[in-house]
Amino acid sequence: YYSANQDVERVGQALRFSCEQATAAVLDEYDGIQAAFVGEGGYAEWNVSVPADGCYALMLDYYNIPGKNNNAAFTLYIDGTMPFKELNAIELPRCWSDELDDNGDFYSDPRGNDKLPEQHEILKWQSIWIGDTQGMYTEPYEFFLTAGTHSIRFEYYDGEFSLGAITLGQPKAAPSYEAYLEEYSTNSSSFPAEPIIIQAEKPLYKSSSGIYAQSDSTNASVSPNRAGYTKLNFIGGSGWAYIGQSLTWSFEIKNDGWYTISLKARQNTNQGMRSTRSLLIDGEIPFAEAGNI
Repeated sequence: YYSANQDVERVGQALRFSCEQATAAVLDEYDGIQAAFVGEGGYAEWNVSVPADGCYALMLDYYNIPGKNNNAAFTLYIDGTMPFKELNAIELPRCWSDELDDNGDFYSDPRGNDKLPEQHEILKWQSIWIGDTQGMYTEPYEFFLTAGTHSIRFEYYDGEFSLGAITLGQPKAAPSYEAYLEEYSTNSSSFPAEPIIIQAEKPLYKSSSGIYAQSDSTNASVSPNRAGYTKLNFIGGSGWAYIGQSLTWSFEIKNDGWYTISLKARQNTNQGMRSTRSLLIDGEIPFAEAGNI
């Protein structure tokens, strides 16, 4: 699209287009929001007016339709062509939760052993910046667009889904850790007296039903642990090994202050190699260094 010596602006101002501006086979409503439905053989297409030459990333507001356990996927075309081959099958992560009892615990069998929980899909609106799901690129894809009108087409590849809106722009840049500390330097510097302990095997949400709680009875320091019984006490492992998979926990902060995060973790899958994760708090990476832990 452009040569390396061009001074290409990465456009910061977001351009948002609702589903009513799309050419689609069906418009329907999901959780009170109008959306363009994309089923087998279908598509949704927007004609967008771009004010200036530059590199734009694409964010989607989407709603998965139940029916399959695997992620829905689409092929992306801009002005009738696929700009690069990685756009052949862009995936849209689903949202799952475990079935727990009224006390928030795993169900157990008559002998007192924890049972693997049933998986339930959480149907809700989600947003995603279109990017690589294979791990070659960690940042969202960028598309060079000239000023003027362009067509953006999302064509069915697998699974049914609905699109509420598309946004052209750039993700919010996270500050450095140094700048983050400086921004909140006037806040209370107190640390909480009591730690907040979260049992990681009970996430609020997860992006894949293949990430599930497991049992480790070989180490007494893992909690909960009961000799002679199977207790589900960790989550992750080989099931949490693909780019874009996520786990989300919910917790309550009662007192303002500075908090550190400590993990009880194990990496015994890839000998001698590192595992990396991104940390988001309330949906955002708080500072740049948290994006690659």
